Amino acid sequence: MTVHFTMPTSMGRRAVGQRGVSSATEVEELVNAIAELPERSVVIHHAGRPVTGNVFFDDGVDVYDHELVAAVHGDWGYLRMWAVDDGDDTWILAGDPASPTFVSDESEFPEGAGIPLLRLVGALREFLETGRRPLCLNWVAEQGD
Repeated sequence: MTVHFTMPTSMGRRAVGQRGVSSATEVEELVNAIAELPERSVVIHHAGRPVTGNVFFDDGVDVYDHELVAAVHGDWGYLRMWAVDDGDDTWILAGDPASPTFVSDESEFPEGAGIPLLRLVGALREFLETGRRPLCLNWVAEQGD
C-alpha cells in the first residue's frame, strides 16, 4: 500500500510525500511514524486496487477508487474509509466509547471512534493483505453521505 502524507516546510507550506508499506513490520513502523507527524494522520491507498484517473481535473494526479485515512492521537487510533465497491459510503469505526474526539488535517473523528493502537496495527495489516475495509473492526456508515 502507498501512504500519502503532508509535512510542513520551513516556509510554512506543505510538502506532499509518500511511503510504500509492504510488510507487517512496516505497518507497525507506519503507525509509530503517524504519531510523530504534525498532522498525526495520513491518507492510504492500496496499490492492488484500481487507479481510476482524474475525472475532475487534468493535472496528472492519480485518483483511486478508495481512500483510507488513518490517524493517531495519544493512545488511540482512528480510521475512515471510502471505496467504490463498498456501497460508495464513507465508513468510520464504531470504536471505544472512551476515545476522545480528534481533528486532524485530513479528517475529523467523533468521540467513540478511536481504538487502541494495537488494533489499528492489526486493521492496517488486514488492509495491506486484502485492499478492503478491514473486517476485524466494527464500522458504521457516516451519516450525511
